[in-house]
Amino acid sequence: MTDFVQKGIVTEIKIPQNIAYLLNDGVTFFLTGYKVLQSQEKRGFVRCARLMYNGRVELVYFTSAYQPLSSLLLEIGTDGFTEILANLLGKITEVKANGFLDCHNLDLAADKIFIDPDTRSVFLIYLPVSAPSDDPGNVNFENELRANLIRLIQSVPKLRSPAMAEICTGLADGTMSLEALYRSFASRAEKDAGQCGKGQPPLLFAAINAPEKVSFQITVPEFVIGKNAGAVQGAVTFNRAISRVHCKITFTHGQYFITDLNSANGTFVNRTRIEPQKPVSIQNGAVVRLADSDFTVRISGGDAE
Repeated sequence: MTDFVQKGIVTEIKIPQNIAYLLNDGVTFFLTGYKVLQSQEKRGFVRCARLMYNGRVELVYFTSAYQPLSSLLLEIGTDGFTEILANLLGKITEVKANGFLDCHNLDLAADKIFIDPDTRSVFLIYLPVSAPSDDPGNVNFENELRANLIRLIQSVPKLRSPAMAEICTGLADGTMSLEALYRSFASRAEKDAGQCGKGQPPLLFAAINAPEKVSFQITVPEFVIGKNAGAVQGAVTFNRAISRVHCKITFTHGQYFITDLNSANGTFVNRTRIEPQKPVSIQNGAVVRLADSDFTVRISGGDAE
């Protein structure tokens, strides 16, 4: 859809919390596509509303409930990105299979791909307009998508791993269809989740009453949290009182523990400040305070306190 903006077919409008596009003169609003989009809302499309602005169609997308992939990249590791990538390719293959929708009408920029950080479900922006395409076989679309995903992976230091190198090799292999890539990445994500589930239940660490939605799904034995996105797995940037490297959550001997890493303003578990460098057990339903910001702990399959 970037081409739609560059060619003047639509104009992107910045509005608080959400995204809007204004259809320019001569652009045909595709009502059938819009109706299909509404019926598919629960299947991975950002909710859209059609308005009129100075006699022109304006499409408003309600994105405030989600987190753009571009910002989530600072919080997730290889396993999380693999799951999101599989979900993304799954949505795109569904669009390809739908006779009323066109892949070229998707906005697949990293800041326009939206994620539910709790479930890692992918939600896409689709523009229901009729515009001539010079790529009827989607060849250029798929090549550009593959190249953009490879560049995105290589631009994030946290994603530099042998597993991601294999994924980049798969993306660069033109003999593999998007459908085949989707099946491969989905299988890899399921395998990673299964390995986690055998011994380590996922832990959701989510901010309470914060100025922005911050949550981390922890599925690795050690997960460091702090303000410095370049030094931790979970970056909390809305509170300057939180230390650059504040604490870590570990899973060992079948239990989760939290350790304060000599933070300036302390780590608290259920209102009790813990001593630095001494792991303390955390249970499902616990409230953890970093400096003066509170977070809930939710462990899959655990009993609430």
